[in-house]
Amino acid sequence: MNSSKKIRKSFLIILAMIIWSVNFPFWLAAESLNDQDQVTINSLIDKVCQRLTSYPDFEKWQALVVTTYIDADKNWQPEKIKRVKKILTVNGDTREEEILEAVDTENGKSRDVTAEYRQSRLERLKKLKENAEKARKSGQKPEVKNQLTKDDLIPFSDKKKNLYTFRLLGEEELRGEKVYVIEARARVKRNNLFEGRYYLSEKTYDPLKMLLQPSKNPAFVRDFQVEIDLEPWQNQLVLKKSRIKVYGGFLFKTVRLTIEEEYSDFKVIS
Repeated sequence: MNSSKKIRKSFLIILAMIIWSVNFPFWLAAESLNDQDQVTINSLIDKVCQRLTSYPDFEKWQALVVTTYIDADKNWQPEKIKRVKKILTVNGDTREEEILEAVDTENGKSRDVTAEYRQSRLERLKKLKENAEKARKSGQKPEVKNQLTKDDLIPFSDKKKNLYTFRLLGEEELRGEKVYVIEARARVKRNNLFEGRYYLSEKTYDPLKMLLQPSKNPAFVRDFQVEIDLEPWQNQLVLKKSRIKVYGGFLFKTVRLTIEEEYSDFKVIS
């Protein structure tokens, strides 16, 4: 396996973990809070945890997803872009994708690659199902079970919060709504623990935005940034946008890749 494939495989493993399942102005200058008359960090974390556990859990849902893969040069200018439009259906551990369109753009020229991309994804999903079945028969966790969950990315539960130190940075306005800004840092640096900033609705305590990175970068990865926008929808918190930016290298090969996703047309399937 050459160095380029090693980097891409390492990245895709992390990406699969993140999307268990934009570029947006990061933050304004935070207003300082008075500890005596404002919410405390511990009470705020507890309220967010209570809010998240109050959501009903539905396992079968569907959404329209537009994914843009951008391979960039050393100045982060696009060299090659792949744009994929698909209908994603999730039923517990099972993912199905109906590829509607896939287009490659390079050197100013676009090429429809829907058929070949659809075939590659079908083969990939088939492989995942086969691996899951083998893992089940051997008593091991299937690959999908090793993905990160909301509890991993939003570590405010009793099980997770002791792994972090939290700091209340202040208050800001996000998309016209007042939010608290919390910073979380892992006590022990591991590449499966994410840390960063959380933007929490003052009205509902919903996490509305997250700016994260691994507390320890995986092998071959020099920089890894994750930006996630969430939105309440029908008594559930759903992913609306995500942006993942990775910079890695091995020997003489360097990879700069950005993946942006937008979710819409959510449906709960009975």
